[in-house]
Amino acid sequence: MAREIGKLSAVAVRGKSVPGLYADGGGLYLQVTEAGAKTWIYRFMLKGRRRDMGLGALHTVSLAEAREEARRCRQLVRDGLDPIDSRKNVRLAAQAATVKAMTFKQCAEAYVKAHEAGWQNAKHAAQWSSTLDRYAYPIMGELSVAAVDTGLVMKVLEPIWSTKTETASRVRGRIEAILDWAIVRKYREGENPARWKGHLDHLLPARAKVQKAGHHAALPYDRMADFMKTLRAVDGTAARALEFAILTAARTGEVLGANWSEIDLEKRLWVIPPERMKAGREHRVPLSEAAMTVLKSLNGREGPVFKGALLLIQLATSYLSGGLNYHKVMREIDALERGEPTTTKPPTMLKGPFLGGLWHKHYFADGMGAMIKNLINGMNRHGLPWIEERARQVTESGEDYDLTEEDAARIAHDAVIGNWERRSTGRQFTGEWIIYAQHEGRNYYLCLADHNDGDDRIRAQIDEICAAEFPFLEGLLVGRP
Repeated sequence: MAREIGKLSAVAVRGKSVPGLYADGGGLYLQVTEAGAKTWIYRFMLKGRRRDMGLGALHTVSLAEAREEARRCRQLVRDGLDPIDSRKNVRLAAQAATVKAMTFKQCAEAYVKAHEAGWQNAKHAAQWSSTLDRYAYPIMGELSVAAVDTGLVMKVLEPIWSTKTETASRVRGRIEAILDWAIVRKYREGENPARWKGHLDHLLPARAKVQKAGHHAALPYDRMADFMKTLRAVDGTAARALEFAILTAARTGEVLGANWSEIDLEKRLWVIPPERMKAGREHRVPLSEAAMTVLKSLNGREGPVFKGALLLIQLATSYLSGGLNYHKVMREIDALERGEPTTTKPPTMLKGPFLGGLWHKHYFADGMGAMIKNLINGMNRHGLPWIEERARQVTESGEDYDLTEEDAARIAHDAVIGNWERRSTGRQFTGEWIIYAQHEGRNYYLCLADHNDGDDRIRAQIDEICAAEFPFLEGLLVGRP
């Protein structure tokens, strides 16, 4: 009995040159056109209608591949399905999937656009974009949102979880919100790999275990009267702002952002608008006689109540608490104004999405920690010149040499005093930061900060407290959170 399927051979296929159809069996044909082109056709009958389905050119689809494709088509016909319609549906589904597919970055941008109208602070959207741009987009921004898994989320979070815990926690929450949005919009399926409870909490330590609390010590109640007496003896805006904060039990940001338009001196009432309240609701604060006295002592009745108060209140608080020698800060500011160098590193423009455009100058903080840090930096930079030179001399001479007590004393002296002097002479001392802005040839001093504060937290403080007094900051920091 002649074979019904597999009639052609590879050699025969290559040798066919006369125009026509050559049956392989099972509905598969090799078609040779008048122009000499060779293509595969699957011919079938369905519901009394004959149809021809192209399977591709011979130079692309081999005999074996054409037979396998014809076999799949016969199975569809057996099940009452049209292979041509089925292929068309597959292509349409693939096209729909391509249109539907969105990258993580596209989903993030769509999420921000959908929610920014409901956010209290217009800068909130910029903060989202900035943190994602810095931490998430380099790793998964251009990937399909459907492809984001636990491994990618961990790749974003692990490098910063212990060093920038607050920022990392915010990034995790933002990724989780974006992926939830993508799930609801049907751009991805399954569990959210950025969820904390029952998932990432098994992979990352809790924030409380890696993030220092950073709470300030509370003043004992029985010392409050003496403290207020001392505070009232201190002149200046910062002292009055701190006193007002105590008398009204308001948040620091609410006090330093207070505007005279919010205060009714006749009704003795301070009305804080919703946009400046954490809860987003208007807050009405009755003003006591002592609070009224503070307000009446201030100059002006327009604009910010406590002008330039952020840096000043930091200095005043440190003066009262003994936590900082504010004279060191003032010496650095004085040198900046005179354009003179000091023993600390020269001023540098800050970079990055949060503080880029601002400047910072080191001031040498009190305490053993600052001293040790600078000695370690000196060792890393300069080494121990005396012992290194002595070692070279011994190596060149070939002599045997035993370390003496005098040598040990010289090494210790070189490590401490020598490196200290080298850091001082080279103006290399590092410390905490004075953050300031430059505008129209002048310096505007904004706040103090240390290396552990985190750029995003420093920026949030500047936005909340300094922006109202220094409107030019908005243009200086445009495009940043």
